Amino acid sequence: MGSLPGGGAVAQELLLELAMEPVAGFVEPYNDVMLRVAAQVDKMVSPLKIHNGNLMVIPEIYSGLFSTFVHAFRNAVDHGIEMPDHRVDIGKPAEGQVDVTFSLNHNSQGSWLLVQIKDDGGGIDPARIREKLTGKGLDVSAESDQQIIQHIFDSQFSTREHVTDISGRGVGMDAIKVAAEELAGRVWVESTVGQGSTLFVEVPYITEFQKDKKLPTAA
Repeated sequence: MGSLPGGGAVAQELLLELAMEPVAGFVEPYNDVMLRVAAQVDKMVSPLKIHNGNLMVIPEIYSGLFSTFVHAFRNAVDHGIEMPDHRVDIGKPAEGQVDVTFSLNHNSQGSWLLVQIKDDGGGIDPARIREKLTGKGLDVSAESDQQIIQHIFDSQFSTREHVTDISGRGVGMDAIKVAAEELAGRVWVESTVGQGSTLFVEVPYITEFQKDKKLPTAA
């Protein structure tokens, strides 16, 4: 018997489906990470909320990027979420909340996977970062507050005066940036003091490997 027309394409689609996994599986373990960090710093955090976690990806392509997200979740609790009593005093629930949202966007350049990691903590104070950068001899007077807070992705950047086992070593957010850029993507952060921060990670939505290179290509 001859093969059915288009059989090869169907087989490829089936193989692709078998190779892909829901994104939720890559971030669900970070719920335990957040709980451990919260316990170490006497904070409270609600269970991680995952939105659109059934979106499918190829693990071999994105697992490296997703593994760097541990820094974002640790920072959200250690740096972002306020102490329970302070949260209550300012009208917030004692428990902080962290959400991660996955979405697909399409434009003339292709399809993009967008990851948003949002916390309802104290936000990033641009004045504090500006002071830190100025103290290092950098002239950032012409930069807007939005530009200033992007410096959290600088290599070895930290606002912590004292290094702890949790954070303050100035590594982590730069690792996320490097991993995203290796996939031809980008990262940025938006934040409002007193309300919280959102980390955005946008990378091509890749569904196949290039045959002649190690790096994948956008579908």
